Amino acid sequence: MKRTDKERIERTLKRSQKQEANNVRKVAGRKDVSPGTYAKELLALLQYDDDAIYNIDEDEDVLELILEMKDDLPAAKWDVVVKKAVKGTKVREKDSAITGLMALLTD
Repeated sequence: MKRTDKERIERTLKRSQKQEANNVRKVAGRKDVSPGTYAKELLALLQYDDDAIYNIDEDEDVLELILEMKDDLPAAKWDVVVKKAVKGTKVREKDSAITGLMALLTD
């Protein structure tokens, strides 16, 4: 058997193993833990108008999502999620909202 044939077989085997692992993960109901998913969920939970975001400190759903995010994502990705969610609101006071959400994450 040629070396290229062996490499092709190895690639096919790795690809099938990866597909199987993805199928097991999907069947198990594991939640997608990407920063983009968390940013969308956070944006959906925030209550805001043109000026500010209001429910950062008092909403339990926001706090639960923040705690979940702390468990699932590395600390380097937290600011990405917060900034993307706040940017999606298009409020004028972005800095105070980012500061408030980051304060929840660091507690």
